Amino acid sequence: MDKKLVIHIGYHKTGTTFLQNNIFSKTKEINYLGQPFVNMDIKKFFQDLKDCHDLLFDKNVFIQRFDRIIANIDQPGKPTLISLESIHSGIDWWGRELVVMANRIRQVFPNAKILIGIREQTSYIESLYKEYIVHGGRINWNYFLYHSHYFKYHLLPKLYYDKVIELYYYLFKKDNVHVYLHEELKNDANNTLTLINRFIGINKSNFEITSVYEGMSKKQSELVRFINSIFVIDSSEECHLRNGRYLDFSRSKKRRKIIKWIRSNLALNSKSKYVTSKDLNFIQELFKDSNSRLSKILNKELTLHGYLSK
Repeated sequence: MDKKLVIHIGYHKTGTTFLQNNIFSKTKEINYLGQPFVNMDIKKFFQDLKDCHDLLFDKNVFIQRFDRIIANIDQPGKPTLISLESIHSGIDWWGRELVVMANRIRQVFPNAKILIGIREQTSYIESLYKEYIVHGGRINWNYFLYHSHYFKYHLLPKLYYDKVIELYYYLFKKDNVHVYLHEELKNDANNTLTLINRFIGINKSNFEITSVYEGMSKKQSELVRFINSIFVIDSSEECHLRNGRYLDFSRSKKRRKIIKWIRSNLALNSKSKYVTSKDLNFIQELFKDSNSRLSKILNKELTLHGYLSK
């Protein structure tokens, strides 16, 4: 089955929701089984693939299970596409299990094609920090960037894109891996989507382009972080970016309603960012060598898209 299978593995924050809701799920030329999931068996399958402990993981069990599911829904002649941005990281959204998941995907889908979206590290880190706050995070930006365990040992390695892409090239062969830039998707969506569809194996070239969600402003995020200090008992690093523990269920519901109202109605659209000049220098030092190598791997001048290099 997986000879015609394309798996869009992420990253988070690279236009994945836009692609899923506005492109993939509306393209009749493909058999789309990804997020937002219509088939709950597929959703449960990938959740189990991420959650399964290494000691209990059996590739043959997952292969047989997937073949049984897809046999009932696969449409002959069409490429099958599954888009799930968390599949590359596993249960830990930050990225600690990235290598584990790459090998699992290879074992279960050895002939699949892999679609990867990446994003310049500075904006990625800030965007994921805001997402962490949405899910109950309370630690401040400075501590997160310079002192937190989950940045240093989980997220940081995941953002060495050269290493990640070379890993997937090794596991699936270069011709079976396509990498797009979040910046290209924002600035030249038609060309980026044309290349993605060519990789999937279809010729669709007419797209209805809508705006990509920009996320919360810094002021909105700080207000939500304050709300978290009231409603959340412990969240920060222990909960792996999932919802934290609340004082009780009713408070959890109240928090969600408040956050929804803030995001929808409170126009705090300040252009101020968390990243300072000091942070920028720090991040550049972390990724300049990696990005230089990445430019050669992708044969693209990444500095034109804001990627910090030598």
